[in-house]
Amino acid sequence: MKKIRFAIGFILMFATLSCSSNDERNRISSAGNLGRKQAAELIDNHNDTLKMQYLLLEARSCEQLLREHNYNTAADTFIMAFEEYIRANDDSLAQLIL
Repeated sequence: MKKIRFAIGFILMFATLSCSSNDERNRISSAGNLGRKQAAELIDNHNDTLKMQYLLLEARSCEQLLREHNYNTAADTFIMAFEEYIRANDDSLAQLIL
């Protein structure tokens, strides 16, 4: 179920990125929002090590997919938002994984 939700999220994100190809701010905003959303899900699952590993891999996969489609600024924004959200909301987790 979560894989399906993840895939749908990616489809929606890429649709947003494609539709706003002339608007860099929309692209960056979408990537930042997705990064924060995935970081929040990671924090919500901090007691499940296996789930956390999956979510960390998922985040790097998102970053890589953005880079593969030449959305390097969006990829940078995504990973920065992901890391900043974790630092701001769970300092002990941030020290452990970042």
